[in-house]
Amino acid sequence: MFGLRGNIVTGGNIYNNWVLVVEDDHIYSVTREAENIQIENLDDCFIVPGFVDIHTHGAVGYDIMDGEPKGIVKMAEFLASHGVTSFLPTTTTLDIESTLKAISAVERAIELNKNGAKIIGIHLEGPFINPKHKGAQNERYIIEPTKEVLEKLTESKLIRLVTIAPEISGAIPAIKFMKDKGIYVSLGHSDATYEDTIKAIMAGATLVTHLFNGMRPFHHREPGIMGAGLAEDSLKCQIIADGIHIHFSAIRLVYKAKGYRNIILISDSMSATGLSDGEYELGGLRVTVRSGAPRLQDGRLAGSTLTLDTAIKNIVNKALIPLPFAVEMASRIPAKSIGEASIGSFSYGNKADIVVLDRNLNVIRTYIDGRLVYSSV
Repeated sequence: MFGLRGNIVTGGNIYNNWVLVVEDDHIYSVTREAENIQIENLDDCFIVPGFVDIHTHGAVGYDIMDGEPKGIVKMAEFLASHGVTSFLPTTTTLDIESTLKAISAVERAIELNKNGAKIIGIHLEGPFINPKHKGAQNERYIIEPTKEVLEKLTESKLIRLVTIAPEISGAIPAIKFMKDKGIYVSLGHSDATYEDTIKAIMAGATLVTHLFNGMRPFHHREPGIMGAGLAEDSLKCQIIADGIHIHFSAIRLVYKAKGYRNIILISDSMSATGLSDGEYELGGLRVTVRSGAPRLQDGRLAGSTLTLDTAIKNIVNKALIPLPFAVEMASRIPAKSIGEASIGSFSYGNKADIVVLDRNLNVIRTYIDGRLVYSSV
């Protein structure tokens, strides 16, 4: 058992000069004082729950669709250095065989992963999307969600989240199918109307994938999926807070409409994350990164080079949202959105996934299951 004393951020609050007590791999308490244990003073730091990234395609030169377990492990280690303690490796739209290979690679990566962020499932982003809003997805491999294909792609117990366009043929039965299997459904890459979106909610959808991006624009006479995402309390909205995908005033609009409890910070990171500008690939498509912005040859954005620690800095410093709320949006809220109750907060018995931030919100330490896996010094 050990303690970390500092400014503890959890549950939407800051507890200044309190002690976080860790026992083995879990949280024991958050308390003013603790006796008979070794306590390290981190007075000038913020101690926060580990971040949970439910939408990340790659980093440091590796892409989930490469189907390389060792590459996924390298990605997990990189994410841990940026405060992510749990994540969902996220696929892009390719042929079924390539997707199944990627799923198998993630399963193998879990066995190999020792010091990286925990892999807690897989997010399938596609292939059940609308070509009209495909974004950086390969249109050649977009298909309808038939029962045969659904059963094949969701056979692995690792499938936790699927992005689907609710207006395409077969989408509503597919959403019901996934809900019955305990798979969470996010709506995105979609031309859905407001009515289409409501039908999807009734079928079991609970999230919106990267709100504002890859979807029908808002109109006051047809709010569409975007309007439903803002107005319907049953939907939590993923946000890419890099200042490229969304203006920070638009993020404030979402915050005012939804409250922090319904916003999920995601990276949507691709293989160039953590590397310099240059030429890369995302799901088999050529991507050029300039000034940190990855784009296809026609100028469309192709994922991001964002990390969740930077997202939190942006939310606090540019969207002007309080740090305790920003931390929730990167930890407890994404965890809760996929049914993970044992991570994302410092409740008694939760996994001791901990990030220490300095006063400038830089990650200086990451603990996973109570074990130090990253230190900047």
